[in-house]
Amino acid sequence: MRLMILSVVLMIVSVCSQAATQSSGSIVKLVGKAWKLSKSLPKPVELKSGSSVSSGDVVQTEDKSFVRIKMTDETILSIGPKSKLEIKHYEYKTNAIRKTIYNLQYGKLRSLINKKANKGDEIKINTRVVAIGVRGTEILSNAYLVKDKATADTMLLHGKANAQVGAKGKAFEIGEGQVFNSNKYATESMKAIEKVSPETLEALKNNAEAFLPNLQLPTGEFVKFENLLRSGLGLPSLPTGAIGAGAGALAGAVAGAATGLMAKGSDDKKEEAKPVPEEKKKGQHPNIIEQASPIDLAKLPDDIREAY
Repeated sequence: MRLMILSVVLMIVSVCSQAATQSSGSIVKLVGKAWKLSKSLPKPVELKSGSSVSSGDVVQTEDKSFVRIKMTDETILSIGPKSKLEIKHYEYKTNAIRKTIYNLQYGKLRSLINKKANKGDEIKINTRVVAIGVRGTEILSNAYLVKDKATADTMLLHGKANAQVGAKGKAFEIGEGQVFNSNKYATESMKAIEKVSPETLEALKNNAEAFLPNLQLPTGEFVKFENLLRSGLGLPSLPTGAIGAGAGALAGAVAGAATGLMAKGSDDKKEEAKPVPEEKKKGQHPNIIEQASPIDLAKLPDDIREAY
C-alpha cells in the first residue's frame, strides 16, 4: 500500500515538473551566437536551431547575431544583435487562456503577433519606459540608453496597438506605419509621433529581418531615421521635405530648422537663416536633426554607422 502511495506521489511530482518546464516556443533560425538564461539552469546555455524556450527564460544575443523564435501561439519573435529579451510570462491554451508578457531589456526586437487577441487575452511587449498592448499586429522595438537614461523606440507595421510611456503615462493608440521615441514623446506628446512613407513601410514589411534604427544617438541628437531605414532596405533617400511627412512629424522648431526658416519674436515674422559657416558644417551628418556638435562615427550604434 505504501509503495502504491509513493508511486502515485512520484508520478504527480513528475507531471508537475514537466508542466513547469513545458516549452513555450523554439528557435527556428539562428545566426551567430545566442544564450538562454533560466532560473532552472546553473549557467547560461548556448542556443541552437530547435532549442526550446519557456516562460521565465531570458534570451541574449551576441554581436552580429540574430535569433528567431516561434512561440506556441504562432507569435514570431526576432531578436537583433546585442539584445536581451525576457519571456516574463507565457501562458497559452488554445481558445481558452492567452497571457503573454515580453520585456525587451535592451537591443532590438521585431514581434509578429499572428493570432489576433480575443476578449480577455493579454499580450504585452514592454521596455523599461514604454508598454505596448497588442491586439494582433507587428511591432518593432528598440531599448537603449541615452545619457544613462532608459530610452525606447516603437514602430507599428500592421494593425493598431495601445502604447503607454512611463508608469503613470496616459495610454494612446498608434497605427500602421507610425513610430515614436519615448524621450521625444515625453516633451512633445502626440506631436512626437511620425509616420513613414508607404514605400518604406511596404519594404520593411517584406524584409522580415530588418529592424528599426535607433531614433536617438547616445549624445541626445535625433536622427532622420527613415533615410537610415531606406539605406538598409536598399531604397534611395527621400527628399528633406518628405521625411516624416505623416501625423505629428517634426513639429515646431525642428520643422523650421529643416526648411531654413526661423520664427523670431511674437509677431510671427520670418527671415531667411544665414548661411552656416564652413567650419560649423564640418563633421555634421545629413541624417541627424539639430546636431549640437560633430559626431564621432566610431561611437555611433552599428546600424547607424553602417548606414553612414
